Parts: sequence; C-alpha cells; structure tokens
Amino acid sequence: MKKKVLFIMYNLELGGAEKSLISILNNMDYTRYEIDLFLYEHSGELIEQLPKEVTLLPEIKKYATLCGSTKKTFKDGYIRLGIVRTISKYHANFRKLPLAYDQYLYRYGSKLMEKLSKEYDTAISNIWPHNLVVEKVKARRKIGWIHTDYSQMKVDYDMDFKILNKLDLIVAVSNQCKEVMDKIYPQLKSKIVIIENIVLKDVITKLAEEPLKEINEFKSRDIKLLTVARLHPEKGVDRAVEAAKKLKDEGKNFKWFIIGYGAQEKELLKRVKELGIEKEVRFLGKKINPYPYFKSCDIYVQPSRYEGKAITITEAKLFNKPIVITDYNSAKDQIDHGKNGLVVENSTQGIYEGIKELMENATIMEKFEESLKKDVINTISYIEKIYSLM
Repeated sequence: MKKKVLFIMYNLELGGAEKSLISILNNMDYTRYEIDLFLYEHSGELIEQLPKEVTLLPEIKKYATLCGSTKKTFKDGYIRLGIVRTISKYHANFRKLPLAYDQYLYRYGSKLMEKLSKEYDTAISNIWPHNLVVEKVKARRKIGWIHTDYSQMKVDYDMDFKILNKLDLIVAVSNQCKEVMDKIYPQLKSKIVIIENIVLKDVITKLAEEPLKEINEFKSRDIKLLTVARLHPEKGVDRAVEAAKKLKDEGKNFKWFIIGYGAQEKELLKRVKELGIEKEVRFLGKKINPYPYFKSCDIYVQPSRYEGKAITITEAKLFNKPIVITDYNSAKDQIDHGKNGLVVENSTQGIYEGIKELMENATIMEKFEESLKKDVINTISYIEKIYSLM
C-alpha cells in the first residue's frame, strides 16, 4: 500500500526553495508514494514542471488571499481576516520583527483558517512558518524545512519554538544552518537533520541548450558576469551594482547580467542609471529557464548578505563556472575557497575585489573550472534521505 504524503508551499514562483521542491517531486518513486501538493496560491511558472503523478489540491481562497495585499483581502470580502492582517502587521512593526508578521497572523487568525480534510502518513511543510502543517493538517509525521540562515531572521523565537517543537523533524539545508538552529534551540537538536537542496543535472543541462535572446552581447569579448537572485535586500544585488561601478572605474570591460525580480527592482534600475553603468549592468527580469545564461557566462557571482544554501551556486557548479560568493554563514559549505571558487568578504568591496582578481588571472579561472569538473552531485543519495524521513 502506498504511503500518503503531503507537501506544502506558498506557490511555485521562481525561487530556490520552489526549484528544490520541484526537483524532489520529479525524483520521487510513485510506486511507493501517493503525493499531494497544497499551494496557498496556484501561481508560478514552475507549476508546469509538476510531474503528472502529483495531485495538486484545490486552491482555498482564504489561503490564496494571504499571498496578496491586505487591501485585496478586504476587497475579496474577508473582513475579519483583513483586520487580523492589519493587527499582525502593526504588532510586527512595533516589535521591529518584520518576519514575525506571519507568526502573528497565525496566532490571531488561526481560527479563521480551514483545516485540510485528508489524513496523511507524512506532511512536509516547505515554507516558514510551519503553523499550517502543525495546526491544520492531520498526519502521523510532520516535517518542516528551514531554507535560510535562521539567525538572520527577525522573528519571535519563543513563539516559533512552540511550533517547531510540535514537528517530528526539522530539515536544515546545510551544516551551517543546522549549527545555527542547534545554537538557538538546543532543546530541538535531536530533531534537526541536514538535507541539501537538490538539482536535476540532466534536465538543467538539456535546458541550457536553448538559444539566448541576448546572443550578440554574449559573443562580445567582454567578461560576462551572471547573478540569479530575487531582488530583495538579503540577496545583496544592490552591492553588486556598486561593485560594478568600481569595476567600470577601473577600466574593466564586462557585462553583468542579473536575472530575477522583486521589491527592489525600481530602486536598483534607478541606481544603475545614476551611476552611469546601464551598458555594463543588465537586468533581464524573470526567466523560467536561466540555464543558457549559466552555460554562457564567464563568472557566476552570489552577492548575498545571508543564505541557507543557495541553489544557484549548485547550478553554477554544474556548468563548471568560476564562482565569487560572499562569506555568509553557509558559503564554505558550497565553495572550497581557492580551489573551486572565491569566498570573499561579505561587502561591496569584497565582491569587487573577488571579481577583479578573477578578471586579472585567467590561470585561476582555469584551475577552478578543472576542479569543478571533478565534483559529483549525488541526487539519488539526497532522495534516499528524504525517503528515510517518511
């Protein structure tokens, strides 16, 4: 008899956690498992990549409205829920804990939210906070995923402990993420396990064969830099822009392609114009298939202020690209400094110096490329770990 498993996610927009989930679902053994997926909102380009064996549960309008604005919640007729969202936002701002908004939303609005009717052997929450899987799902085993550096999250830690303590297991995506969680919640140490984000190498390398829209720019002799990230402060794209200005002032010839979308987009475009680097820095927006750009770039740059474990680094490594990565907590879990990439100071200056070093030393770039060719990503072992959780 197949085991019944539920996965939970907000939506399937382009993002590291979402791509990791898609990779998991495309590697599952459907002769052993019956998989349901609950999305708060049926949106996102990655929905097209769901395997046919996965049952996408019907959207529940009250959950879907949480992915939009509070104004839309009122407009859709959910007055009480809109009031709860307003109070939660005020409470989070008053305590200067912006990410605690979702925690307060569940605290004050839990009774307004529906339970999922089906019962499961295992329920896996791929999103934080994990209130839905704890409070609204029937399952013999409940698991929550932590995709980021938890120490950088401005949350109500006491409130979150009460939820995390009700999970059977907590998955951290890197050694460093687990160490951080162990330090914050030593009482939960035995519950926390490590499973890295996985990627589908065969699928990705095939997608990389698609033609580039900007093919003429990639044919130029300029050094091609690539960053793929959400345009949010934690991803540090604002620092990439400032580093680009420094490189231009040094007389370096380069094009820096940035793939992504988010709240900082207008601000970043304005800054690029102010600095006069429109020819050097190109924002390409959202790309459902960024892999031709990975294949065609010369250097991949991850300018993040903090990360759990950036799936984009794993993707860049698949294409044997020299990598410059800022020294956030889990950076050294992904890059062996001086062997297959550079782990630089977590600052604008560090990003600039790392890129400059590679630009001026083709021998180092070749060394990194040769080292990366020897790396092996064992997707099967990751999936076996996931089976063991169930």
